Amino acid sequence: PLLAFNKKVFKSGSRLDKSCSFYLANELKVGDSLLMPKTIGTFGTYNEPDAYLLGALFGDGSFSGNQCVTLSICTEEEYAYYSSKYDLGISKLSKGDNTYAQLYFRKLHPLLEKYGMDKKAFGKKTFPNNIYEWDKESVCNFLGGYFNADGNVQITKVKHRTIKLTSKYEEHLLMVQSLLNKLGITSYILKE
Repeated sequence: PLLAFNKKVFKSGSRLDKSCSFYLANELKVGDSLLMPKTIGTFGTYNEPDAYLLGALFGDGSFSGNQCVTLSICTEEEYAYYSSKYDLGISKLSKGDNTYAQLYFRKLHPLLEKYGMDKKAFGKKTFPNNIYEWDKESVCNFLGGYFNADGNVQITKVKHRTIKLTSKYEEHLLMVQSLLNKLGITSYILKE
């Protein structure tokens, strides 16, 4: 997808030849190495104060119909955060040995509608339509909410930690990868 937007791309030479040159995308061959900048692009200036909530709703929220916007949470800290900022109701639910809460947000559809996110079912959810105009803080907050909802930290060795975000929709992961590139964070998409 990245190549489709560029008339020319930067490709490195062989391992012995450290030189680099520009090539047309259709001139690339399997096995060619492409250079990637550490960060891509700049951020906009728009500050979205509800970016964290929008990210969390994108991951674990439900807003596909005209009912209340809901969000599943599992910690007291999350409840304290959301109840201090938003008008909401709560329903405690039990799930196995764990207890979690379902939050009901009142009057939140206009915020979702503003970004083209409202009334979308799970497979049809979209990122905010102007997220590339957001400032760095808002993008980070959106990603923070999304990672809190659908991410985890995996520890495989004492000093080796992997931060993962799980989604069954590749287009969502590609969008996250694009936003992470803007922050200078390299990521990989793997199928499990």
